[in-house]
Amino acid sequence: KLDQILKECNLSYCLDEVGNVILNVGSSEELIDGVNSGTITQIFQAHLDHPGGVVKGVLGKNENLYCARWLGGYSNPLEGRKVLLCDVDSNLSETTKVEYEIFDSSGRLIYFYCDKKFPAESSVVHYADENKSDDSSGIHGWALDDMIGCTSVIQTLSENRDKSCVGLLTLGEEIGCYGLKHFCNAYLKPSSSKLPYFINIDMPEEEDNRFLSGNGAWLRVEDRRSKYSKELIAS
Repeated sequence: KLDQILKECNLSYCLDEVGNVILNVGSSEELIDGVNSGTITQIFQAHLDHPGGVVKGVLGKNENLYCARWLGGYSNPLEGRKVLLCDVDSNLSETTKVEYEIFDSSGRLIYFYCDKKFPAESSVVHYADENKSDDSSGIHGWALDDMIGCTSVIQTLSENRDKSCVGLLTLGEEIGCYGLKHFCNAYLKPSSSKLPYFINIDMPEEEDNRFLSGNGAWLRVEDRRSKYSKELIAS
């Protein structure tokens, strides 16, 4: 799906060794040349983590009982939790709850009932954060910040063909940011005097549990459940 979207936006891209998607360049060599020469001055970065699952299909003859493979982003028990179903092809969506979950040799599976028809593979599952307010008029109650960030980067670059700007969609945010670490180690040299600016497109939370975007730089300290530190920014 991402490949199709990038082609429709006429955006060049390449993959690095761990699967990060680098936008507005056609190869890693082009990226290295641009960074070393100083012609690439800005990198817009967002995470590709999918905090949820992908629908695998219905269970046996029960056309209303669905199975989805969980891809990560939430390790606590999911039974009884509300989830959001989305078909990325038709934009059909529906809320339901997880009836039960099991773990097998290939990972984690969740099961839920739904009267609407959601095709396998093109339908994804998001979890609702129980700590966020339930507001049907907004999206802040769902774990959609990664998708919003990736969409923002793609849209920005598709409207601005400036080759000094590169997009970076990284893997592994929820498990140590290994994609971002690999990119920095592989392509950015600390001794260089021409390092590009990194602009992270993410959506941290304010005290009222609503997403915040576009209010300057934020740094998160300690683990992924910790708060964003305004004191650290000020220092």
